[in-house]
Amino acid sequence: MKKALLVGINYPGTSHALRGCVNDVRMMNDIITQHYGFTDVKNKRMLTDQSATTQNIMERSEWLVDGAQ
Repeated sequence: MKKALLVGINYPGTSHALRGCVNDVRMMNDIITQHYGFTDVKNKRMLTDQSATTQNIMERSEWLVDGAQ
């Protein structure tokens, strides 16, 4: 089973603010859905800005490698 973890953080409201990271993740989500068969939402996770906490990234990383061979 294939899985995908997409993380995009723009760091809004900080002195390190970026533009486009969240947009890139959304576009990558569209690409893997349309061209690589990631049509089942249980096979992919997306974290952006506020949801991309250290804890959430670590948990999703564990999900990503769970069952890998």
